[in-house]
Amino acid sequence: MSESGQNSSVWPSGPSPCYARNPRKNDGVVDRMCASIREFGFKIPVLARSDGTVVDGHLRIKAARKLDITQIPVILCDEWTEAQVKAFRLVVNRSVMWADWDDELLSLELQELAAADFDLSLTGFDPRELEDLLALPDKDEEADLAPPLPENPVSRPGDLWVCGNRRNQHRVLCGDATSGGRTGSNDSELDSITRY
Repeated sequence: MSESGQNSSVWPSGPSPCYARNPRKNDGVVDRMCASIREFGFKIPVLARSDGTVVDGHLRIKAARKLDITQIPVILCDEWTEAQVKAFRLVVNRSVMWADWDDELLSLELQELAAADFDLSLTGFDPRELEDLLALPDKDEEADLAPPLPENPVSRPGDLWVCGNRRNQHRVLCGDATSGGRTGSNDSELDSITRY
């Protein structure tokens, strides 16, 4: 037993039986996990029972097998009841969705990695997400400046513009603040717009 009280060991990577009723569909992302393991190593142990039943780490095991890694770190969780094992399988996968990202701070981290010429595909974000996150404006004075007004404006009262990227989208309705709320569109259109 280790100092942390966890019973850990190293096991062969195959042929431990994966949980047949694993609700996570991960076959399509094995290659992404392989890339992660190639870059960082196999650093997160698999959780299993002494009988070889996998509790957590199915995707890492699939990637290890594909990479011909013969030994993987394992932490035993024999002290858990069957109900605890089932519940942990769910919570360990669900808990990654509990927290929100601070897009501004995330963008800074990604920008620094990009400046260091690090392969951003290894961060787990897909190319579209990376494009959106790297396009976030810096919080400086230039980012807050309005562009000069064109000689021939494109917008007319009632025009609705969708601005931003997929993650941070907002709508701008062209109107006249001096005309008592009339935008050039009928009231039902305005009601549906303000609900966004």
